[in-house]
Amino acid sequence: MSKRMTETGKWADRWFRALPPEYKCLWLYLCDNCDQSGVIEPDYELAEFCIGSKVDWRRVGELFGKRLQVIGEHKWWIAKFVKFQNGKLSPECKPHTHVIALLERHGLMARYRELEENGYKGLEEAQTLLPLSDTPPAGNRAFTGLPDPKNGATDPLSTPHHPQDTPPARRTARHFDSFWAAYPKCERKTDKAKCLKFWQAHGLDSQWESISKGLELWRVSESWQKESGEFIPMPYTWLNNARWETPPEKYVKPKQEPKARPTVMTFDDAVNDAISLLWSLRSDEEQFDKARIVLKHKYASLMSDGKEVVSAAMEVIEHRKENWKSAYTGEPL
Repeated sequence: MSKRMTETGKWADRWFRALPPEYKCLWLYLCDNCDQSGVIEPDYELAEFCIGSKVDWRRVGELFGKRLQVIGEHKWWIAKFVKFQNGKLSPECKPHTHVIALLERHGLMARYRELEENGYKGLEEAQTLLPLSDTPPAGNRAFTGLPDPKNGATDPLSTPHHPQDTPPARRTARHFDSFWAAYPKCERKTDKAKCLKFWQAHGLDSQWESISKGLELWRVSESWQKESGEFIPMPYTWLNNARWETPPEKYVKPKQEPKARPTVMTFDDAVNDAISLLWSLRSDEEQFDKARIVLKHKYASLMSDGKEVVSAAMEVIEHRKENWKSAYTGEPL
């Protein structure tokens, strides 16, 4: 489970203290489930399930003010999240590089710099309404945004959405099972259904090649290998933070079996090898002579006291023949 810093002083903050209980829980839910740049694609149904209470989503803009901003389509941004978790970002700081990459991916770098320059002023201002997107993200029961009566939008919580209304490309998950099978086994490998929903909502099938390569790098990373996988995050966290876009810093080299040292043939070993072969061919003169020629070339580099391997072997064989003759007179060789 990933860990984040929390502001213990929020309970004394007049703004937070004045929030109705369900909106206090909602704010904590958003802070816990956004990515490292503070961006979240909210799932109304899941949020209400997790906080255990129904929420009037029309009041979000009024109660949270500009602390929560709509960016693009189907996404919200917690404006001060990056500052609280990381301080001022620096490209020279390695932990910050992933956060900077996420801000650039969401098109938020200019807005982040503007907030830094003006000291995050004006975030407490209430927003009457948040902009509404015309199409709900796949897997969500409601829109990411609140309805704008001026545009004739209907209540997202009361408007049914059918699967056929969702673009097919957003619903496919052909590669999800491959991702799940490749993700290392660990105690945190949970919430498969939640990961599948996220996969479909973000159309990750189209990024499967990048995800596959990135996951393979993380599988052999030093942080995932040590302590029997204690530091492997939940798959949902890994996907939500798009960690395949940021490769790990260190890798664990695969273990290699030590290469067997080549056997060094000694002169005596070669002589014994030649004796064994020649003695077995002693009854076939033609094969015997061929073997002598082969052995002479094979052991040409081995010498002892000026004597070749075959010469030494032949001395032993001749000696054996003499012993054979004296012991078994008249027997064929």
